[in-house]
Amino acid sequence: AAVLDYKMPAEWEPHAACLLLCPHNAATFCLPAVEPEFLHFVKTIATEGQEAVVLGCFDEAQKVAYEAATAHIPNIHCAVCPSNDSWARDTAPTFVVAVDDDNERHLGALDWKFNAYGGPEEGCYWPCEQDGMVARQFANILMDPQVVVPCSKQITVLPVPLILEGGSIHT
Repeated sequence: AAVLDYKMPAEWEPHAACLLLCPHNAATFCLPAVEPEFLHFVKTIATEGQEAVVLGCFDEAQKVAYEAATAHIPNIHCAVCPSNDSWARDTAPTFVVAVDDDNERHLGALDWKFNAYGGPEEGCYWPCEQDGMVARQFANILMDPQVVVPCSKQITVLPVPLILEGGSIHT
């Protein structure tokens, strides 16, 4: 098999969906205040922005609640994706694309190491083991045939042995 030459798309290039983690950590958010605003934000992306949204919910109860609140909007998909906090920009996969010799497009999901912005002594919150699994979980969610997102249903998870918050890089 040929080695693929993955490239990171520029930020302005079209993308298939917006990946979000639902707020759930009361140490970070005043949940009664943020949840209605977050729901409004999600609905606006899906309706006004005409963009698919994949919501990573902390647990099954949160998934059921968000499914009920967004049932009338077809391009919102809710899935269980446990996390310590809700910073998908930093913990979700960074996607890269390659085109092979047969002009087939391949999608890769970079799975950076995450240490809550500084590790156990200096990090913003600890532990963050669930956050370290978010990239792989989102890749698996996107490959689920029931998730109606216009992206490749074959995503290669590419572990990257580098500590990084995904939102700290720009292309």
